[in-house]
Amino acid sequence: MDKQIEEFEVQYLGIDHPQYFQGVGTAFTDWDQVMCGIGDTPAEALDDALEQMATEGIDVSEIEKEEMPYAKRMKVSASEELRIDLSNEISPRDYGCDEFDEEKHDALVEERMEGIDEYPQYYVAIYWRENDPVRAEQESNYLKDLGV
Repeated sequence: MDKQIEEFEVQYLGIDHPQYFQGVGTAFTDWDQVMCGIGDTPAEALDDALEQMATEGIDVSEIEKEEMPYAKRMKVSASEELRIDLSNEISPRDYGCDEFDEEKHDALVEERMEGIDEYPQYYVAIYWRENDPVRAEQESNYLKDLGV
């Protein structure tokens, strides 16, 4: 039987280069676990994290049902975002002109894209708490002690 999740939160962490991604963790949070997924699109990154969770025996159906439609609406890939950023950074002076030349501009974008060894990726983190009757009772007792 798959482990059930009590509560979860999905964080779309954006685009980063694999070499520089800081990672994620649960220190100083109320979450039990976290799983990070990567992909060229947010949907691929979410699917990667869900697949890893499912491999650990966790029921991901609720997360998938709730989050996948949202992730699929974000259609721009990380490599396309990089291409747009590179294109916006290039000026006519970069290819030796005073005015915009679409052919030279696009050629320089392609040249710079080819010079990149590893493309950035989208990162998604899924934080969750598992159903734990003992913890629920402890929290309830704690709140009673506080008079809440």
